[in-house]
Amino acid sequence: AKQAHVMLTNVRNSAGLPQQTEMIKQSTKLLEGRLIKASQLATNLQYFYRLESDTGLKLTDVRQNQVGRTGTSLYIGIPYSVTFQGNFKQVLEFLQRIESGKYFSKFSSISFNKTTGATGGMLNVSMNIELLGTP
Repeated sequence: AKQAHVMLTNVRNSAGLPQQTEMIKQSTKLLEGRLIKASQLATNLQYFYRLESDTGLKLTDVRQNQVGRTGTSLYIGIPYSVTFQGNFKQVLEFLQRIESGKYFSKFSSISFNKTTGATGGMLNVSMNIELLGTP
């Protein structure tokens, strides 16, 4: 009787399983499309250069830093140091595009300084950010 109950429960719970499995596969594919690969340095840096072009600010330095210990994790935070200069609107747009962009991101630190002299009214920004990816 107990075995029959388990079998009936399994049959009842399996309704829609093929559709659910397909939905999970599609969701996984979408999520994996939002990950970067640490080994693809040029492609990864191009992401920031595209944002520079789209927002009109000026990147002064962008570099992919050394990835920490990966252990057995499937996903890792790939660290970047980015410095740039732009007006308030450009800086805000750049940060918003990273935050809601193609890749999963986490800001580690960010600092702003207002420029003086001929470029007055501009902001110098330095930030450390991690993009979620695979080794």
